[in-house]
Amino acid sequence: MKIQSLSITLPSILGVAPVSGRIIQSPYRIGIHTSAIRRLQTQESTPLPGNGATLSAASTTTTTSTTSYTTTTTTAVGTSTTPDRTTGGTPPPEVTFPPDITTPVGIGGGPPGGTEVPPVIETRTTSTTPMVVTPGGGATTVVPGDEIDPVTASSAAASSPASSDWSFSPLTVPEGGLRPCNQVIEMGFVDNILPKEVILTTLNGMTDNMFDFTNETQASIAADVKAQMESLVTYSVRARKVCTSCEEANAIWEKTHADVTASEVMPYCMDGKFAYGRTIGGLVLEPIDSVTGDVVSGNIAASFWTDITETDPFLAASQVWPYDFSALLPQKLSFGAMASASAGTISFVPDVLGLGEDWQNPRSYMVKEVYQASSIPLLLKVENDYVEADSCTRLDKRIAISGYSEGGYAAISTADAVERLNDGYTNTFLGIGGAPIKLSTEQTRAILEMADDVFPFPAFAVRYANAYSSTNEDLVNYGLGQDYASDEYMNPDDKTKNIKIWIEYGLNYEEMVPLIPTPSSDVVNPEVVDMIVSSFAANYTDPCNSEFAPDSLDKACEAVKSNDLLETVESFKFPVTFCHSPNDEIVFYSNLPNVSAFENFNMIEDLPGVGGIVNPQGSHYESFPVCLMGFMFPFVAPPDEGIIRQITPIDEPCDTPVDGPDAPTVAPGGAPSESSNFPTSYMPTESSAFQSFGGLISFVTLFASIVGGIMW
Repeated sequence: MKIQSLSITLPSILGVAPVSGRIIQSPYRIGIHTSAIRRLQTQESTPLPGNGATLSAASTTTTTSTTSYTTTTTTAVGTSTTPDRTTGGTPPPEVTFPPDITTPVGIGGGPPGGTEVPPVIETRTTSTTPMVVTPGGGATTVVPGDEIDPVTASSAAASSPASSDWSFSPLTVPEGGLRPCNQVIEMGFVDNILPKEVILTTLNGMTDNMFDFTNETQASIAADVKAQMESLVTYSVRARKVCTSCEEANAIWEKTHADVTASEVMPYCMDGKFAYGRTIGGLVLEPIDSVTGDVVSGNIAASFWTDITETDPFLAASQVWPYDFSALLPQKLSFGAMASASAGTISFVPDVLGLGEDWQNPRSYMVKEVYQASSIPLLLKVENDYVEADSCTRLDKRIAISGYSEGGYAAISTADAVERLNDGYTNTFLGIGGAPIKLSTEQTRAILEMADDVFPFPAFAVRYANAYSSTNEDLVNYGLGQDYASDEYMNPDDKTKNIKIWIEYGLNYEEMVPLIPTPSSDVVNPEVVDMIVSSFAANYTDPCNSEFAPDSLDKACEAVKSNDLLETVESFKFPVTFCHSPNDEIVFYSNLPNVSAFENFNMIEDLPGVGGIVNPQGSHYESFPVCLMGFMFPFVAPPDEGIIRQITPIDEPCDTPVDGPDAPTVAPGGAPSESSNFPTSYMPTESSAFQSFGGLISFVTLFASIVGGIMW
């Protein structure tokens, strides 16, 4: 079975029936933030912000899934008392919403900071009455069960102007606060350890719910998926929220490296840089020996899953990790991190600067040093923690990194930072999915399409323009009057026309929609738009190096060009796998380098044993779960057949027993030889995982209900 793209039926994914226009801003979003749900799921029709739209109530039937995956009917809903930032106060009385899979922990998913919050119920809601949205006087009816085509769905909902009475208020910490730093995350299991049996049951239960067992083909695929999950799931998992800083990372480095200064290997953490003096947080998942209850013994590899950031800073990976797996499932790449941790690696999901614990500080976007500073200090912190604890676990220097879309950009940036450390660290695998590698050239076509009002994700203009408009002092155009945002949308007297305020106040994509003009390129500096449009009209795809680039944009162009990643990725000598659909309409296929010109580069569909199984052909959103599952492939290999998940003995004496049902497998001869290289260094033999990987890749259909979230 070849997986090329997915067609998603929204009602099976959302906790509410699908609605049009300003509720789901982008066709690539399959989740509604709690702030949007609060506005939607009122007992009476509630005006929607900015456009006077109302939502008619619908009768619903809700089913819930438990850990045993017995389906029952219930009418239970969660009740929110979380302050609503968009109205500057609390929601109207009696506001209820069915908690969905995007609900962040701390607002309904579990007890952050020790605050007891009733666990939410995972819902699958089927509406028996069409929901009607009336935006600006018109009416659109979406019948439950309708499919939205991600390619043809447009952003026309953003065309009507925002209401002048839209009110804003600054961000406030969610009720219950943030989870405490450098502590194990509380979960509803003994010793806060997610048992491997629950991980496997979760995967198998989801499989049962997603496949039609009356269909012989689907039943066979489901059985194949379950067999693959048994080989992948090896250890129980414990989650920690880890916090550190550039200052601590610098100190850790200087303590053990007398010959190389921290500023040489981590220039993004120097005093005065964007990241300096801030809190760097993230989710860390550890493989746990079910016999000892400790992290497995030995030298353990690391894996990074660089996630797609949210505009709401409280939707950070360390905050939304579920408390109760019967109620809420991991989101996006955190799910991949859970799998890779169970496979036997220390798995990281960085929060990214400005999110989670660092929520009060400025947020940036598509600036490579931001992602480097969000990752490497976490790596050094955790590595040092194991040494300081005198444990029998060591985080060695093998690192596998994967990411998609913005996360793919972050993955390249992180891999580059690992190379700069130059201290024996080895990038064993880099998976780059749908990434804007050619940020200053091919990806600027997005601005061209925005000017023509055909680009399907207009919020990209907001985040892109904001990032390069004097919000990050590390960029060369900072404070020079060469901002990428237009003056019209940096209006200090009108919050509805100030994209910096939108980002500062954490407006999510749904909340931005009524504020974005038509065409969405109007939020971009007209000089930048003219340069790009004129350049492409002359068939030149490098606007900043064209005859149309004015001197007045020299530093603005320099800022963007310095964050283009083509030269960076072409400098890599380690295994790199690209996963990119030729039909990607948001991050264009032309972002890819000349893959055939590099021996260490591969397209995921060309990998031995994977070709013909994983072959993304759909939209940007549709290809996400396909690529994600492809990047999980190295972790399916038996631990003694490759270096990615291999656990080797530590040099120092250690009294912790390593026997037991999930003791680490150590290859004969200890650490892998330096001669190991791509692709045999991590790939299993043709007779083992390759032949059965088709079943695992079929698992992408299951991921569609979990990986909800915008791809940028």
